[in-house]
Amino acid sequence: MSVSCSDKPAVVRSHRWFKGFIVIFPSAVFSNWTAAVTTGRQLATSVAMRLHHVGIVTKRFSECVKLYQALGYSENKRVYDPLQKASIALMVRAGELMIELIAPEHEESPAHKWLERIKAGTYHICYEVPSLSGAMDLLRERGFGIITEPAPAVAFDNRRIVFLWSALAGLVELVEGGE
Repeated sequence: MSVSCSDKPAVVRSHRWFKGFIVIFPSAVFSNWTAAVTTGRQLATSVAMRLHHVGIVTKRFSECVKLYQALGYSENKRVYDPLQKASIALMVRAGELMIELIAPEHEESPAHKWLERIKAGTYHICYEVPSLSGAMDLLRERGFGIITEPAPAVAFDNRRIVFLWSALAGLVELVEGGE
């Protein structure tokens, strides 16, 4: 298999044993990624995916906010998300990936059961995409299941988000690109 990476689409040649796979390569800026699904020698789909944030789930919200502040992050926004039934704080630090702190406020919160298993820690990774439907199709073709239907997210100025699950990648959130 050989892959060439540039700002142009990758040229991918697969070995005869590979029936399909995902190729992800950086473009000009490290945090911008392009994912291409390939089958044989044909480029089937391509979608720009930019790493947006990492979601961290916690029971001890105020203490967790203070921890990230001690690590040099600033609290950019704090909201209650009625869909997730959780308090959310967006933590930012210059030149770094945003951290979304999530504290479930109700047993019906999707993150509540996660806390029962892990106590605190990484909950999901989020990519910003120009088209939710295109990115959802790409990931669905690669074995991801849709966990939620697209819905506006108060933490991200009502841009639509969707959650997907893969046994290989875990929980992935997609957020619709701004402007």
